[in-house]
Amino acid sequence: MNLILDGKKQCSNCKELKPFSEFNKKKKGLQPVCKSCSYKKIKDWNKLNPERKKVLCRLNMRKNRKENPRHYKNAELLRTYGITLEEYENLLRNQGGVCAICKSTDNKMGGNRKYFLVDHDHKTGKVRGLLCNPCNTRIGILENSEFIAKAKIYLGLEN
Repeated sequence: MNLILDGKKQCSNCKELKPFSEFNKKKKGLQPVCKSCSYKKIKDWNKLNPERKKVLCRLNMRKNRKENPRHYKNAELLRTYGITLEEYENLLRNQGGVCAICKSTDNKMGGNRKYFLVDHDHKTGKVRGLLCNPCNTRIGILENSEFIAKAKIYLGLEN
């Protein structure tokens, strides 16, 4: 039994009397082991089970991604394009909820992907708009002058 005295509790592992803030919460009350002992136990387990840790981390990431898709989309947009999910949504609202080029409401990505692609200038990084997959692919081809020159030769439009 853990000793509880004047806003402090005894850790069942290290037996030290520590403030309540040093214990993780559970549904009813506090965990019996203090945070530092708990973290040490986890760290030791991770060292002994590196492969199992990898599997659990992947499972937790998938679960968190499903439970918090907006958080992950926001992080992806910030990392890749320097815009927040709120800025993305404002851009989409300003475009009328459609592709900036073909005006389609379908991103044509297949599966459960519901977001349009962020079109940006690869030299400056400046975001230009949101596009469906086919329009984004075509813009990418148009920006590649070497490919266009080769395609014109192939089609017999140039020598």
